[in-house]
Amino acid sequence: MEGGTLLAGQPRASHQTVTIPPDHNSLVVHLQGHTWVSVSTGARQLVRNQSADPIIAFTLAPGTYGLQTDGQIESVTSESFLQEHSFFDLVQRGTPAILALTSDAPDRHVVDGIGEIAADGASFSTITIQKTDPNGAVLNGIADDDEIFLRTTGGVITDDGGRRIRSVRLRSGRAAFRLVSDSSPRMVTVSVFSRNPLVPKAEIEMEFV
Repeated sequence: MEGGTLLAGQPRASHQTVTIPPDHNSLVVHLQGHTWVSVSTGARQLVRNQSADPIIAFTLAPGTYGLQTDGQIESVTSESFLQEHSFFDLVQRGTPAILALTSDAPDRHVVDGIGEIAADGASFSTITIQKTDPNGAVLNGIADDDEIFLRTTGGVITDDGGRRIRSVRLRSGRAAFRLVSDSSPRMVTVSVFSRNPLVPKAEIEMEFV
């Protein structure tokens, strides 16, 4: 990820128009007093995040967008995350890897097995990342200590001490973090991704019940 570019600051507002420059591909929005934030282009809403997290990130193509929230937008920055490469590029660079995600959620849905956490704003599940090759063999060498970036559509991501985090460092191909629930029921998706083009983004769904 390259350094961010400030797109919007004072005065605070509940809606703003921002433009992502050609060399960037994401927005990081800092908010206060909100329960949701949405991104639109023209009259069409692209995505709506139902979260009270003070920092919310969206992956978007370069262009002009409208931000709207029921709280206050404090500032907006654009950032650059490494884009996916073609399959030919990946083959030229070496053997691809996979990030396998598991959780220790105390309950599972009876139909699809998705992990469930109490929607009380305090309960959490530990999510473990394991780097493997495409056949599932564990990768745990010196070269498997990538920095892995974290995002969620709801809840809060923390370390085991309760501090909010946006990334973890693999140790011998493995790392873990916590997903703390929201105080209202909802389904969320947690995403993890690396700068390394040989390591594609991985996702796991969790439900607050």
